[in-house]
Amino acid sequence: MCTIDNAYARFGHYMENAALQGRLPVSFHDICLSIGVAPADLREVLDNELGMSPEEIMDSYFGIGDKNY
Repeated sequence: MCTIDNAYARFGHYMENAALQGRLPVSFHDICLSIGVAPADLREVLDNELGMSPEEIMDSYFGIGDKNY
């Protein structure tokens, strides 16, 4: 497992790269598994740091209103 600060940064990089490549993420849970962090831990950090849920962040990157990820 990586530190939560590292996971926060890795999540940002993942989202930027996916958006640039036009890839839709599978799910927040799968992203967390791939970067080595518990989804609940990263969810809390994203909410505290950005005031947004992971789903809101993913919507802002990918513009998908149905939240199928």
